[in-house]
Order: sequence, then structure tokens, then C-alpha cells
Amino acid sequence: MVGYVVLGISALLSLFGLGLLSMGALLIAWLTLAGPMMAEPDALKQRHGLWVKRTAIYALIAHSVVTVFLATEMTVAIQSGEAHGIIGAFFAHYILDHASEFVIGAWIGFRTLKGGLNFSDAKCPVGQKMPALAE
Repeated sequence: MVGYVVLGISALLSLFGLGLLSMGALLIAWLTLAGPMMAEPDALKQRHGLWVKRTAIYALIAHSVVTVFLATEMTVAIQSGEAHGIIGAFFAHYILDHASEFVIGAWIGFRTLKGGLNFSDAKCPVGQKMPALAE
């Protein structure tokens, strides 16, 4: 399933500290891949499409919060004079940003592995067996 592959790429990018590229992959997963998966007549694929969509949306929100926090902290550090310029402010908050990116990447990776393995076993993303569809 392509949605899980793109989520996996996003997780790796986030684990390596490439948050903006990770956000791009999440946007691709959300806007172009989750929709066709949810339009499938198969209920299993619909549920996995919803899982991919929710994972992408939650990770995008987390990435956005981290980006806004980093920009705000850098601005405050520059204006207060404690950072000695934009380079000092950036390095002061670099570790915090990468730690949070790593946590987001680990969470995306967990959701991707959980959903992908359950999809290969014909289970719902949360691990339950699919109920039989009424004909």
C-alpha cells in the first residue's frame, strides 16, 4: 500500500531531522493517497485509508507546532539579546527541535508499522479482524 510507504518515508525524514521534507511527504500522503484509498469499495482499504489520513494530519499538526515554537523561541531570544544574533538563537534551540522531530518520526514510524503489518494480515489498523461484510 503506497500510503504506508509514503508515511514510512516521512518517518525516516523526520528521524533524520528533515522536518520540512517530512511535512511534504505527509501532505502527499494526506491529499493524494488517502482519498483514493478511502474511495475503495473494500471496507478494509477504507479503514486503512482513514488510518493513513489521520496519521498524516496529526503528524502535520505536531510538525507545525514544533516549527512555530522554534520560530517563537528564536524571536524571543534575539529580541531579549541573550542569543547574540540569529545564529546563536538557532543553535540554542537546535537540540530541542531535533529531539521533538525524532519523537514525531518515531510516532509516525510506529503508526506506519502497526497499520502496514495489520493490513498485510487483513486486519483493521487497530488490530481487530475485519467483520464480514453484509451482502
